Amino acid sequence: MVQFNKNRIEINGNTVELPYSILEAKEFGQNILVIFDYIEFNQNSVARNFHCINQDGSALWVAENPTTNSTDAFTNFSSLDLKLNQVVVHNFAGFTCTISLTDGKLLKGEFTK
Repeated sequence: MVQFNKNRIEINGNTVELPYSILEAKEFGQNILVIFDYIEFNQNSVARNFHCINQDGSALWVAENPTTNSTDAFTNFSSLDLKLNQVVVHNFAGFTCTISLTDGKLLKGEFTK
């Protein structure tokens, strides 16, 4: 189980310091999905705040955002589907996004607000 506090995450007994505070984190396989606190990103551009990291904290991919608006930032996980190899996350701009677990590509962005 992954545990985190601010910008530190504990992975298999090792603590890794990340560049931003963590809102949510989920394990899948040997990797960890992390949504960073979008408030810590530049408020005048898209927050690229959803990353997949490996056990040492290195980024494997950064998820694509559905828009180029400055309010575009990921907020929380909705579901994780390992069979379909995708994760569903919510977005501050009012989108529910389906993201590929392979490469972070946006598979579907549905405006739900």
